[in-house]
Amino acid sequence: MRKIVFYILCFPTLLLCQDINVNIPEIILEENLLDLHLIGAQNWYVDTSLSQNTFSISEILSRFGNVTIKEYGSLSTAFFRGLPSSNTQILWNKTPLNSLSTGIVDLGLLIPSSFSNILINSGGHSNFTGSGAVGGSIQLKNNMIKSSKYFWDINYSIGSFGMRKKSFKHHIKDSINYFDIIFIDQKINNDFYYVNNGLPNEVIEKQEHAYKSSKQLLINSIKNSNHIKSGFNLWISKNFRKVPVGMLSFNPKAIQFDNSFRSNFFYNYYKNNFKIDLSYSYLTEDFEYESLNISSKLETYQHYSLIDFCQKINNVNLYFGINFQNRKVNSNYYLQTANESLLAYYFSVKHNLNKITYNISIRKEVHPIYKIPNLYSFNLKYDFTSDLSLKAYISNNFRSPSFNDLYWVGDGALGNINLDPEISLNSEASLNYKNLHFTFYSNLINQMIYWQPNSIGIWEPQNLKEVKSRGLEIKLNNKFKLKNFEIISQSTFCNTVSQIQKSNINNDNSIGKQLSYVPKLKVSNLIHLKFKNWMTSLLTSYNGKVFTTSDETRSLPKYFLLDVLFHYTFCDPLNITFKINNLTNKSYQIYEWYPMPGRNYSINFNYKF
Repeated sequence: MRKIVFYILCFPTLLLCQDINVNIPEIILEENLLDLHLIGAQNWYVDTSLSQNTFSISEILSRFGNVTIKEYGSLSTAFFRGLPSSNTQILWNKTPLNSLSTGIVDLGLLIPSSFSNILINSGGHSNFTGSGAVGGSIQLKNNMIKSSKYFWDINYSIGSFGMRKKSFKHHIKDSINYFDIIFIDQKINNDFYYVNNGLPNEVIEKQEHAYKSSKQLLINSIKNSNHIKSGFNLWISKNFRKVPVGMLSFNPKAIQFDNSFRSNFFYNYYKNNFKIDLSYSYLTEDFEYESLNISSKLETYQHYSLIDFCQKINNVNLYFGINFQNRKVNSNYYLQTANESLLAYYFSVKHNLNKITYNISIRKEVHPIYKIPNLYSFNLKYDFTSDLSLKAYISNNFRSPSFNDLYWVGDGALGNINLDPEISLNSEASLNYKNLHFTFYSNLINQMIYWQPNSIGIWEPQNLKEVKSRGLEIKLNNKFKLKNFEIISQSTFCNTVSQIQKSNINNDNSIGKQLSYVPKLKVSNLIHLKFKNWMTSLLTSYNGKVFTTSDETRSLPKYFLLDVLFHYTFCDPLNITFKINNLTNKSYQIYEWYPMPGRNYSINFNYKF
C-alpha cells in the first residue's frame, strides 16, 4: 500500500490511459493568427480547479508546468526554457501586457480566477505577436464558454497569513448576447515565520511589511449574430503592497501602488470562407514606488490596433494583417516623455494536405529608432497515424529594448538610445503519441542587453552577450476509471541547459555557465482523484538546484513541494474546497535571501445560483 501511495504522489506518469478530461471550461474555439504557431509547437491550459484558492498566477506556475518563476520582494516573473523573463510575453485577448518601462510583467498582480482560461505557449512567436515572445507566452483569455443562460457565482476564501478573498460573477447569456461581470477583492498579510539562514544560529524570524491587496473589475460583453461577432472587454485593477526585503537587508518601509485600466474592442465578420478581424485596445498604468531613498512615478499609455484578413481557398488559408502601436511613458526618471509609434505587417499561409499541415509566416516591423530584421517562421505537423504525429518549427524572434533601457536617467544609471533589439533563432521538434509528448528545443539569442557599470561607475545597458538554451520537455496526460473512482493526471518533465556562449565583457567568467536562477531539472505532477461528490487533488513539484550568481559560485539547493486539495459538493449550488500548500512544511527559497512560506491553509466557499 505504501508503494502505491508513493507512486501516485511522485510518478503519476506511470498511469496508463487513452484520453484526458481536465477541469477546464469548454471554450467556443475560433482560430486566430497565433493558433498557427501551435501547428509546430506545444501548448497547454492551466487547470482551473486550482484558481479559486490561489492568490496569483505566479503561485500556480511556480508549482506546475514548464515555466520557472523567480519571486522576490515585490516582483514575480516567468522564465520560459531558461531565457530571461523579458523574453516571456503576456497576452490578454491578443493584446501584449508587458510593461513599456521594464519589458516584464509582475505575475503576482494577475489573479487566475479573473479569466475563462489560461494558455501556456512554448517557443518563440514574435512574427505573430511582436516583441518579447522569444521563450514563450502566457495567454489570458476572457472567452465565451458554454454555460447556463443566467447565474450568480459567489466565492469567499480565507487562509493562513491573513489571506482573504471575495469575488462574485454575474453571467447572462442568450442565443445572441453574452455578458459577464467579475469583481475580486483580495488581501494577504504574508506575515509568516521563517528560518533566517543568513544570520548566526539560523534564528526564526517573522516576515514583516509584506501586506498585499488587490481589487479587480472585469466586464466582458459579446454579441454574435448574422456573421458578425462584436463586443468589448474591460479590466480595471487597483493594487497595493508593502515591499518586503531579504534576510540580510534592513527594511526601508517601501510601498508600491500599481493601478491599471485595460480595454479591448473587437469586430469580426466571417462568411463564405472569408474573415476579417478588427481589434483596438487602450491601456494605461499608474505606477508609484516609494522608499527611504527612492521616489519613482510613471504613467504609461498604449494604443494597440490590429486588422487581420483570412481567406480560405480549397485547402489553403491565407492570412494578412496590420498592427499599429503608439506607446507613451511619463516618468520622473526620464529626461522627457518617451513617445514612440511603430507599424507592423505580416503575411501567413497555412496548407492542409493529406497527412501534412504546414505554415509559412513573415513579418516586418518599422520602428523609429532601431532596425528590426525581417521575421519568419515555418511550422509543420505530420500525422503518421491518428495517434502518432511529428511537430516541428523554426523561427527568428526579437525583443525590443524597454523604455528604461533606452531613456532612464538618474539614481546611478543611464539608458542607452543606441541599443539594438535582441535577436533569437528558435527551433523545436516534438513526437506526440496519444497524450504523451516529447519535445526537443534549441534557442540562440544574440545581442542580449546587459546592464553593467561604465568607467565612471554609472550603470548602463549594452548589447553584450550571446545566450544559448536547449533542452527536453516531456508532457503526459492520463485518465482512467476504477469502479467508482476516476483518476486524472497531468505530468511535466523539463531538463534545461541555458548558458552564456559569448560576451563582449573583458574576462567574463560567466561564459559556459548556467544562467542564474534557471534549474536544470523541473518535474511537476497534478493528479485528481474523483469519487461521487468528492475530489482530492495532489500537486507535487520538484525544482532542481539553481545558481544565484553568473559564475556559479553560489547556489540554492533543490526542493520538493507537495500541495493537497479537497473538494466536496454538498448540493448543486454549494461546494467547498480546502487546500494545504507545502504540506511537508519545507523551508526553501526561490530567490536568494527571500524566504517562502511554510505549510499554510486556505478554504473556499462557492455558491452558484
